[in-house]
Amino acid sequence: MILEGKVYGGELSAPGNKAAPALSRELSTRTAPVHGDWYEAARSGHTFIGATAVGGVDHAATNTTTAPFALYNPVGSNVDLVVLELSMGYVSGTIGAGTVIATQYLVGQPSNAVPTGTAIVATPTRLGSTRSVGQPLTTVTLTAAGTVLFPIFDLAPKLATSVVEPLPKMWRPNGVLIVAPGTALVLTGIAGAAGTSPLVMFGVIWEEVPLLLP
Repeated sequence: MILEGKVYGGELSAPGNKAAPALSRELSTRTAPVHGDWYEAARSGHTFIGATAVGGVDHAATNTTTAPFALYNPVGSNVDLVVLELSMGYVSGTIGAGTVIATQYLVGQPSNAVPTGTAIVATPTRLGSTRSVGQPLTTVTLTAAGTVLFPIFDLAPKLATSVVEPLPKMWRPNGVLIVAPGTALVLTGIAGAAGTSPLVMFGVIWEEVPLLLP
C-alpha cells in the first residue's frame, strides 16, 4: 500500500474537510504538535479562567464550611470541568505557616446544599468566546467542610519586605483532576500559624468537556 501525503507548508483547512496526511520536508509523517497543548480546546472556546479579585482574599487557616475559593460544576450540567492549572499569588499582609489543600464538596451527599459565595466572572481563554458552565466562587459558604484530597501549595511566613521574593505558585494536573456535575473543587488553607491579615489571589484554568454518557 502506498500512502500519499503532502509536505506541510502551513496550510489551513475548515473542519470536516478531507486532506492528505502532513509530511515533513524529509518526507516523514508529521506527528509533532503544531500549536500549544491546549490550543484546539482554547480555539473551540472550551477553556476558561477564573481568579479572585485583585484586592485578595484571606487564605484561611482551617478546613471548615467557609473557604476562600472554589470551582463548582452545577448539578445537571452536560460537561466535565477538567482542571488545567491552579495558582496562588501573594497580595499583602503576612502569610501564615502551613499549606493550601484541595477538597471535594458533593452537592446532595448527604444533604449538602449548592455552594454559595461571591461569583467570579469566568473569562474564556479565547477572548470574546462563549460563557462558561463552570462557576468559580470566592468567600465560599458550604453546608459541610469538604473532603480532603491532597495538599497543593505550601504556606510560609512572608510579607512584602521579605528577602525572598514571593513568587506565584502554580500546579498543572495535566487532566487528572476532573470536577463532575454536582461537585465543587474547594481550595482552603491549613495553617498552624494564621499570619497577620494575609491576602492572596487564587486562580484556575479549566476545560469544559461534553459528557458522552448520562
